[in-house]
Amino acid sequence: RLVKVDSPTFYNEIAKLRTAAANTDDYTRLNLERAILSVKTDEGYELKTAVLNGEKMIKEAMKVNAPEIAAVQYMTLGFYYELKKQNLGKAFENYLKAYTLLEKIPGEKLPPRQYALYVISQAYYRYNDFGNALKLSLRADKTFRIKTFVYVFNTDLIGMCYLKTAQYDS
Repeated sequence: RLVKVDSPTFYNEIAKLRTAAANTDDYTRLNLERAILSVKTDEGYELKTAVLNGEKMIKEAMKVNAPEIAAVQYMTLGFYYELKKQNLGKAFENYLKAYTLLEKIPGEKLPPRQYALYVISQAYYRYNDFGNALKLSLRADKTFRIKTFVYVFNTDLIGMCYLKTAQYDS
């Protein structure tokens, strides 16, 4: 909702969110700041400081033992580099850092892991590394207990990888 308003309203609403979160725990406040930074980056606010603020967020997350917040922030930096800067190398570097953290986090602590794995698989696919895209997509596929939209996207990606690698019987 906030991204559809003018800048002054956007920043005013963010101030309200921060005020509401002021009396919560450090984890909640940090996660709120991560979400705000993600929206700002995605919608083009403060792009000049996106990397600096993103890296600061990752350090703070690791300091308070919240690797899941750091992993999601690495994904945000990956999106920033890929979509805003068209720097696929830096994007992929951040996706892999996210993946490394996600692998160590129990599933119950990070439910969106499947989406992150799908995004990383998709990055491999876009970089024409169909073998690694397929390997990671198949790995993610085994984790689905509920058939969500991410399941559908991941299944489609598996099919596209099989097509690209001429494994038509698969």
